[in-house]
Amino acid sequence: GSHMNTNMVASELGVSAKTVQRWVKQLNLPAERNELGHYSFTAEDVKVLKSVKKQISEGTAIQDIHLPK
Repeated sequence: GSHMNTNMVASELGVSAKTVQRWVKQLNLPAERNELGHYSFTAEDVKVLKSVKKQISEGTAIQDIHLPK
């Protein structure tokens, strides 16, 4: 599987890299980090983030978001 970095994921989602990082932190998402401390996202991670974005766009508060298992 190919991994995407924060900027790639951000542009895929249409949000800023800062937003992606905030979601990962606030939701404690299982993103891998490389030796430089940069996040590395799998296709599965991106699916989860897309779900997060959809819920937020529908008005769900970040603490109420349901993560797809």
